[in-house]
Amino acid sequence: TIMAFSDMLGDHQFIMLLDLQFGLANSNYALAYLYLPTRIDYGLQGYHNVGFLEILDGSSNQYYQYRFRNYGLTGTASYPLTRFKRIDLGLSWMNLARNNLSIADAEVQKRTLIVPSLSYVHDNTLWGIIAPSNGVRYALNVTASPKFNHAALGFVSVTADYRRYFRLGRSYTLALRLAGGGSFGKDP
Repeated sequence: TIMAFSDMLGDHQFIMLLDLQFGLANSNYALAYLYLPTRIDYGLQGYHNVGFLEILDGSSNQYYQYRFRNYGLTGTASYPLTRFKRIDLGLSWMNLARNNLSIADAEVQKRTLIVPSLSYVHDNTLWGIIAPSNGVRYALNVTASPKFNHAALGFVSVTADYRRYFRLGRSYTLALRLAGGGSFGKDP
């Protein structure tokens, strides 16, 4: 379920995403607030994502069910350079947890990360009814996590994404995409 609320001018936006399943620890949800009346757009988001997976233990030849949780807070700022180009900044406090649900007294494995990010974005796409129909969109992103204690992960990730949309008449669009990236450091 996704719900979005805004004031009349669109200066203040609230967005809520809910996928509730058997309690909050087993559910996906997020709450975001966007402050948009000034040149710099600000945002704050709290989130919780969960996934379940069965993993085969090679030594015992048994399957174990795991719950993977990712939760935290993210702050963002977006500064437009021109009508079609902008710089995006982000700072996330992220928590990762892995629970073995098959063993009652198994220790929960946890990691905490501080993840700053910087992006350069160009977007001059024209939208059709549900998706872009013409134009170019590309982004260059750098994300890092400093290793501030023994449980943290240290990495730098660089990604690039290029998309080109060609309108082929009134009802058709051809989309081309080129994307790539890499992660470097002690824990890529």
